[in-house]
Amino acid sequence: MDQPVLSFRSSFWVVWRSTTYVLGAWALVVSVWAYLSGWEIHLAITVGSLAGSLTAGLLLALAVVYLRVYVTADGIRCYDASGVFYHFAPWPTIERVRPLNVLGLRYLMVQSSATRRELCVPLFLTDMPGFRAAIADRAGPDHPLTEALQGGR
Repeated sequence: MDQPVLSFRSSFWVVWRSTTYVLGAWALVVSVWAYLSGWEIHLAITVGSLAGSLTAGLLLALAVVYLRVYVTADGIRCYDASGVFYHFAPWPTIERVRPLNVLGLRYLMVQSSATRRELCVPLFLTDMPGFRAAIADRAGPDHPLTEALQGGR
């Protein structure tokens, strides 16, 4: 009996929180700079800021829906660091797994001899326990990805 392809998506709220912190800090710096430069903050700027925030939230929601991680009996299919291109890495070809933290968002960078670029596996999936169990079940308990996920609880 073939095992199904399992699909996991990132947590919108984790991505939203991290993005909000970064953009909020940037907006604060720009606002202080504008104030110190003598610029006046008008209603149009406030409305534009609100529209930008709503647009950013919509784009994040689309990214969360689109950027999924797929686990099969044969390997893992995930995007690379660009977030645009997907690659498939069969379990036996995975050579190395290393952690990466990007502005508070934690990832595992998976190096495989089957792909030219590293896979970028997010550690903020909505069902992390299910993802860990799926990797351990399909790759095995001694696989580098399984071990990296067990260490990242």
